[in-house]
Amino acid sequence: MFTGIITHVGEITSFDGQRLQIRTDLSSNGYELGESIAVNGVCLTVVSFEKYGFEVEVSPETLQRTSRASWNPGKRVNLERALRLGDRLGGHWVQGHVDGVGVLKSIEDRGEFRKIEVQCPEDFALWLIDKGSLCVHGISLTVNRVLGDTVAELMIIPHTWEETSLKTLGMDSEVHLEADVLGKYVHRQLSFLRKDSGSHKLSLKTLLEAGFGGEA
Repeated sequence: MFTGIITHVGEITSFDGQRLQIRTDLSSNGYELGESIAVNGVCLTVVSFEKYGFEVEVSPETLQRTSRASWNPGKRVNLERALRLGDRLGGHWVQGHVDGVGVLKSIEDRGEFRKIEVQCPEDFALWLIDKGSLCVHGISLTVNRVLGDTVAELMIIPHTWEETSLKTLGMDSEVHLEADVLGKYVHRQLSFLRKDSGSHKLSLKTLLEAGFGGEA
C-alpha cells in the first residue's frame, strides 16, 4: 500500500521492454531486494539496486494498462516507497494498481497554484465525485469538481508542482489514474444487490430493498 505522497523524483535511464532502470537519490535511504515501490503510481518490485538507482521488472499486464510513453528513457518519474505500519497516512489509500490512463487537457495558472483538468476514461464516471480522492501519476489529489462525467478538475499546490514530475508534463500528456479503492469496493458490493448483476446502475429502490434508508 501507498499514500500518494511523493518523496522523490527519479529519471528513467533505460528500458528494454521488461527491465526498467531508474536513477535517483532515493537509494541513499537503502533498499531491500524484492520491496515494492510506486513508479508514476505503478506498484513495481525492486530486482536490483546500486548507489544511484535501482531496477524493476515491468510485466506485459502493466504495459497494457499504462502509458508506454511514461517508460521512455529521460522521463522523470514520481517515486514512493511502500507504507510501513506506524507511518502517517497523509494522502489516501493507494494500491499502485492503475485503473486507466487519462489525458492532461488543460493547465491554468492561478497565482502560485495550477488548476489542471484531466480527461478520464468513461468508466471513471462511476468513481469521480466532488472532493473525492484521485491518484494521478502516483500523486494523491482531491477532485475540485467533476466536469461533465469524466473530466476531473484538480488544484495543484506549489509544493506538489515543484516536487513531482507534473511540471515536466505538457498538454495531452498521458497520466496513470487510480480510483479510490474504497469507492471501488462499495460499488462492487452494491452491484450484486441487483438481480441483473451485470448492470452498473443503482436505484433508490435497490438501496431501500437492501435496507438503506430505514423508516422515515
